[in-house]
Amino acid sequence: MMNKRVLILMALLVVAWINPAQAGELEDNLQSVWESFWHQSGHPRPIRKWAGPISVRFTGEAAARHRDFVMKQLHSVTGAAGITLQDAGNGETPNVDVEIYGNNSPLPANEPCVTTVFEHGGVITRARIRANSDSVWRCMLHEGMHLMGLPGHPLRNSVLTYFARSNSLTELDRSLLRYIYSAGVRPNLSPLAALEGFSMHQARLSGGTSPAASTHAFLSTLIRNLEAFAEGSGEPPAVIYRSGKATSSGLQRGQVESQFYLGLAYLNGDIVTPDRARAAYWLGKAAGNGHAIAASMLQRIKSAAQQLPLCRQDNPCRVVNGDLGMSPAFAGTADHNLASPSGNRHLPVAGQPA
Repeated sequence: MMNKRVLILMALLVVAWINPAQAGELEDNLQSVWESFWHQSGHPRPIRKWAGPISVRFTGEAAARHRDFVMKQLHSVTGAAGITLQDAGNGETPNVDVEIYGNNSPLPANEPCVTTVFEHGGVITRARIRANSDSVWRCMLHEGMHLMGLPGHPLRNSVLTYFARSNSLTELDRSLLRYIYSAGVRPNLSPLAALEGFSMHQARLSGGTSPAASTHAFLSTLIRNLEAFAEGSGEPPAVIYRSGKATSSGLQRGQVESQFYLGLAYLNGDIVTPDRARAAYWLGKAAGNGHAIAASMLQRIKSAAQQLPLCRQDNPCRVVNGDLGMSPAFAGTADHNLASPSGNRHLPVAGQPA
């Protein structure tokens, strides 16, 4: 069977005629998706998703007033993802709490809407949305996207943006949710692997089999920029600074996580050509900065006597008597604090999320 890289290169020749306007739109969408994977404090996150139905419980002074509207907005998001949404008032055990604050005790003006997601190994187990009564109408779709596991705030093309936000889900929002919640995308998947997968998903929707040459060039440039950031000589996506939410600790974590994800990319052949030496280089960088999972993976690279098989963060493998054998060898290959809450604070915001 031809490998993924050969198929992509063949497809580039087939679809190279794509018109410039369409190519520009595809790359613009990919940039927005990439930005959607970044936490506003300055670091990329792996894929996080629900594995089952969402059951919502309402509390707060203004809950009754907004219940129907909130459920409608959340249905828009969960429906695009194919996840069942239900009201816990019907007897189901809640895993999402929505608290609506009235005028008597509102959230701070600089923090009118907040979503906190709790997860384990990339699987979201519960969440909490808090919002002021007078902000519900403008932020609930936005918070709904965070509820579904997307931490970022892209510059455009999404209700996640802080700039000129739409009152409805964009086509890109729907397409991204469908992709993330498809059976082939596993929780805790590297954001680089997810971005490559989404580019192939979009190509199929456009009638092709793999990304066009312009998309290939975009992804190559993205890798170079991420490598520069990981080395300390470049910057994260520009929207991180434009949003005004970056922190020094978030950016420092971003460099280390970028080193780790680059190591995975070179190990797996995500976007780049598989390169064991480059994988070891980037994993070594991350390990040297305290990334325990990178250190474990690096040790396996160094101790392997045979050619290292292609391994994925969410389903690693090992060499067993010269053959490839799947194994949960890298148990807990999650982002450092995936079991901890990660908050997304919104317009306008100050400080580092919990």
